[in-house]
Amino acid sequence: MKKTKKTFQPEFLEDWPAKYYEFDDAGLREQCLREYLKANPDSPEDLRRLEIFEQRYGKGPRHQDGYYYAWSMLKALSQSTTFLNRSRREKDLRQHMIELAVLSSKCDDLQMQEWKNFADGFIRDSLQGHSYGSSLLGLGHVSAHDKAQRIANDIQTVTVDMPHEICLEKEAAPLCRLLEDALIRMAEDGKEIVTAVRRASSR
Repeated sequence: MKKTKKTFQPEFLEDWPAKYYEFDDAGLREQCLREYLKANPDSPEDLRRLEIFEQRYGKGPRHQDGYYYAWSMLKALSQSTTFLNRSRREKDLRQHMIELAVLSSKCDDLQMQEWKNFADGFIRDSLQGHSYGSSLLGLGHVSAHDKAQRIANDIQTVTVDMPHEICLEKEAAPLCRLLEDALIRMAEDGKEIVTAVRRASSR
C-alpha cells in the first residue's frame, strides 16, 4: 500500500526538536526546521541543523541524499582498479569523505544525530531491500545472515579501510560506530557478525 505523504502541521513543532527525525521525507524535515527558525531566527542549534541539512541534501528542491550518494561512490571506488593513479584515487576519496561529512570542520552532537539518522535508514533499507540480497549473477537470494555480513563488510571497507588510505580513520570512527550499532540492533546475530568482521580485518 502506498504511504500517504505527510504535509506540514504546526503541531510538528511542539516539543521541538522531538519530531525532527520522525519523518523520512527530507522536504518535510526542512519545512519543519525552517518554520521553527522563522519563530526563532537566532537559535544557534537550529542554524547548525540547517547547515548540516544543506550539507547533506543541498539547497535545491530535489533533496538528493548526499550521504547515500557518497556511500555509493565510495563503494564503487573500493571495487575499482584506480590504484595505478594514486593521486586521483586520493582526491576522489577526500571529496566523497567531505560529502559524507567525515572530513568536516565540526563533529558535534548535531552532526552525530544526522549520521545516526542516515545509519538507521541505510541499515534498515539495506536489510529490507534487494541490493545486498542477490547472489552471484543475480540468480537466487542470499540468507539474512549473509546479507548482514555483506553490509558489515561494506561498513568496514567504507568507514575504516578507505579512510585509512588518507589518514582519516579517527574522523570516520564515529560514523562507523553508528552504522555498526544500527546493524547490531536490526540484524539477527548482528553483534556476532560485526565482531567477526572486525576480527578478520585486524589480522
